[in-house]
Amino acid sequence: MPEIGQRIGPFTLVEWISSDKNSSFFRAEGVRGGVKPSTVAIRISNMMQNVAARKELNQEFSILNLLNNAHIPKAIAHYPSQGAIAMEWIEGVSLREILDQVHQINSTTAIEIILEVCGTLKYIHSIDLGKRKLIHGRICPENIIINRNGEIFLMGLGKTPHAKDPSYSPPEQALRAFIDWRTDQWALGALLIELFTSQKLYSHHKNLNEASKIGDVSSYLNPLKKQFPEIATTCKKMLSPAAGERYQDEEELFSALLSSSHEIHGIGHKKELVALTYKNRTQNQKPTIQDAMEPNPVVQASVPNQPAPIQPPSKPKVQPHLPPLKKVIELDSPLQVPPADSLVENEEEFPSQTRIRESNNMEKIAMVFIVINFIVLFYTLTGLREC
Repeated sequence: MPEIGQRIGPFTLVEWISSDKNSSFFRAEGVRGGVKPSTVAIRISNMMQNVAARKELNQEFSILNLLNNAHIPKAIAHYPSQGAIAMEWIEGVSLREILDQVHQINSTTAIEIILEVCGTLKYIHSIDLGKRKLIHGRICPENIIINRNGEIFLMGLGKTPHAKDPSYSPPEQALRAFIDWRTDQWALGALLIELFTSQKLYSHHKNLNEASKIGDVSSYLNPLKKQFPEIATTCKKMLSPAAGERYQDEEELFSALLSSSHEIHGIGHKKELVALTYKNRTQNQKPTIQDAMEPNPVVQASVPNQPAPIQPPSKPKVQPHLPPLKKVIELDSPLQVPPADSLVENEEEFPSQTRIRESNNMEKIAMVFIVINFIVLFYTLTGLREC
């Protein structure tokens, strides 16, 4: 497991933020004079031997390196031999932390967040990867960060969407049938319900996984209909169980959200909510690494403070094997886009299994020659003595 004080390239890990079964997220500071930026976010593999984790990190860096958007963290460096990537550090709090502390936000703030996330998703979906379009696949309050200025950032882009909270998973994703940009649209609708009604989808169901496969959200739309009927109509279409019944064009989706928001009046309070969350955070105990070793970890930025002690992680639960998606318009394999040379440290990768086998074969051949030479020498010396 990575530890506070560990060196990654020119940076030192100074604060643990979160972990999942494959990797951990840290705030890191530059150790060389004049390192820019001086503060970065580091995602690092929990175990160097974990091939899946290293593959996922390479994928995440490759994707972030493709993008240029003010609401998405920028890629900074890739350290293959250390199983780590560095990205822009976003100073702020997660929307999940705000909801946990404030419980409900006003409708104006809610629609501002939805529209801003929708706009960023529109940019993400515009990225052409050849035969497929880029999608996020993990939209949830944990992956939305708001800074002190009220600016919104999307985290988690490039990570596998499979281990996702059922409350934000449409039926096609829960059934592992396919995913595309309409999957993100459904997750945005689930977020809209939670922001406007303070109800997380399927929170009243005993089996969240089974509920997400059906996608019946009618009971959660009813409270929204009473106060904001036009928003409810838009949200109902976004949350259609069948992807073909949702908005089929992003311009149409954004226009529908913007049009239905005219019935909402007031002033947004994103900056005030962030300030309140920072104030309340000092009174709450920070979660430990064991809390994060669950299928759905909380990934959030935090204010600098004393390094949190890292305890030995509990053994993660063994998840049942699930069949692969039949049709995945996502990034389940690393993109064939190498990171920019200027962003990658010059360092050797670990030797491949093929090279290891070749090395072992050469050693065996060398041993055979040594044995033959020893036998020849022995008989030569024996012959000389007899003479």
